[in-house]
Amino acid sequence: MQVFAYGYEPGHLPAVVDRIYIQAPWFKEAKTSTNRVLRMAPNARKENNVNLEGPSRSGKTSLARALLRENMPKRDESGLQLPWGYFRVPSVPSSVVVAQQLLRSLGDASWSQRRSPVERLDRIREVADMVGLKMLIVDDLHRLVDSRGTKVQHAVADLFIDIGDETSVPFMFLGLERMAPVFNVNEQLRGRTGAAIRCLRLDWRIKSQRELFCNSVEAVTKKLRLEMPFDHTMTDLTLAFRLYCSTGGLLGYLIKIIRVAEYERLRKMTPMGFELLRRGVLSVVGKPASWPGRKDPFHPDFVGEVSDEALRLAAQVGREVGPNASGGRGAHSK
Repeated sequence: MQVFAYGYEPGHLPAVVDRIYIQAPWFKEAKTSTNRVLRMAPNARKENNVNLEGPSRSGKTSLARALLRENMPKRDESGLQLPWGYFRVPSVPSSVVVAQQLLRSLGDASWSQRRSPVERLDRIREVADMVGLKMLIVDDLHRLVDSRGTKVQHAVADLFIDIGDETSVPFMFLGLERMAPVFNVNEQLRGRTGAAIRCLRLDWRIKSQRELFCNSVEAVTKKLRLEMPFDHTMTDLTLAFRLYCSTGGLLGYLIKIIRVAEYERLRKMTPMGFELLRRGVLSVVGKPASWPGRKDPFHPDFVGEVSDEALRLAAQVGREVGPNASGGRGAHSK
């Protein structure tokens, strides 16, 4: 069954930051689109799918967590009820492996059993019906492009179409921008999937995006303050800009840094402050050696004022160069 982290199983209390719905336009659009396709699914001739793409750490999986949290699995007298399913495309995908991972995510104990294509599809339909599946989130769809040619892309896309036909369950596809060829090689899947909703890397120099980032920080800190003590550093006017430089404007990074800081606060039983946020930055984004002069944005000697140098630093975060550089999920997970 799908498990993200502590707080995403029945009976677990998620971190405070994971109980906040960040009001980014693309998150709102994805949620609205998801609600729409779920309303349409029972009467639609063909299922409608949602397609959410964006750079690594832009918050795609964080949105999936929030949606799954609203639709938690439960057990009743009929067994496991799992209204929303979630699985990741494996690093070396094929139609067989993808089908097996889907069955595994739905709690099927026989997921690894060898089956013919028809038998696998029948089993998916059977299990989806047993658990009451209403929506299926497929993460890391770009892996079909990263490691395989168009033959496998087409085969897996056909599998998704067959699953939709058999179950009438809509999909939410998540991945990096380079997952577009998966839809390009399969006209049917492209026709059943709406236009891509794009998560952005926020730019401090653009007023609307700067305000969105600052409002997100304010929403998070307001919720945190209600549930834990703060030290004096949390009133520092440079807090939002330091977090921007730490995340490069990627909301997924912001969420994970706060999540780690929350964990450290509980472990050390100390008030929330810059020191705990720094631990989050060094754990999530990059160790001291990754930062110019070994000065991360929460280092005591970091100048937390807007400057060209600081903005250049922020622009490096998560890219091919700079702290925690990567071309997608690999050594550094989303």
